[in-house]
Amino acid sequence: MMTVSTSLALVVAIVAVAAGAAALFGPRLRRRCRRRDIARALRQFRMSREQLEARFEEVVRLKSSSEALKKASFEWHSEVAFGLSPESGVLTAFVSVSATFEMTDEDAGP
Repeated sequence: MMTVSTSLALVVAIVAVAAGAAALFGPRLRRRCRRRDIARALRQFRMSREQLEARFEEVVRLKSSSEALKKASFEWHSEVAFGLSPESGVLTAFVSVSATFEMTDEDAGP
């Protein structure tokens, strides 16, 4: 039969081993999880890019007060640059788009 002091020593030893393992393997595990999350985000962006572009154009047309912008044509460029914020860890995709539109008399103003 274990005594209270033996049980307490066993619990302390288990906690110490767990803390040591976390300190030793924690940073490596976090880096591996972070790389996996970034790879997943990149795949997701590539799969949904066309939908994101269409949504952007839809929002521009709905929110614009300019008739010229509502009728604009957009040319999406294939290059993508990704940026990772060191503070927040947010991954952002930067995509270039060209908008072509004609100014109307209404858009020119007074």
